Amino acid sequence: MKSIPCIFLSLCLGARLHAQEFKPIFNGMDLTGWDGNPELWSVENGAITGRTTGPDHLDFNQFLIWQGGEVVKFEIKAMVRATGNNSGIQYRSKELPEVGKWSVGGYQCDVHPKAENNAMIYHEKGRGIVVQNGQSVVADPAGDRWVVAELLADGITYRQIRDRTGVSVTTVGRVARCLAEEPAGYAAVLK
Repeated sequence: MKSIPCIFLSLCLGARLHAQEFKPIFNGMDLTGWDGNPELWSVENGAITGRTTGPDHLDFNQFLIWQGGEVVKFEIKAMVRATGNNSGIQYRSKELPEVGKWSVGGYQCDVHPKAENNAMIYHEKGRGIVVQNGQSVVADPAGDRWVVAELLADGITYRQIRDRTGVSVTTVGRVARCLAEEPAGYAAVLK
């Protein structure tokens, strides 16, 4: 049996929610507050531990899922020890029951033995490798749209936002439409 590191925030010592102090999401004793296949997940020596027998053991990737609620703004701190091929910590993910119980899709910080893949951003059930370790990525070439969203929520005009941030009025208008029309995305983050 090979050990794999815990997945989906599973080895997190804590998560910082908003400006508060770090709040532990694992109690160090058992899997209270987590949901996962009990044949794969356990607590050993105060650490969440996942085990499989090899690549053919599972029909699809299965995750240990934190059940403590939804967070909007957060930071993760984790200590991970891995043997075998790879694993990762899922974040900004959603459960995919149509794939199977404990299936998750979304972004993952990979834990991998190859340096270029360790800490890379991987999109599980999505586009795959987003960026490998050491690469640069420009996620928002049009400007800091999150700042724009916060300024719009504060009632600042398009031109004032452009003057403060350098973001074009056209882009500010796109963000404003997203805030008005979409329940997720910028609007969800600003709640």
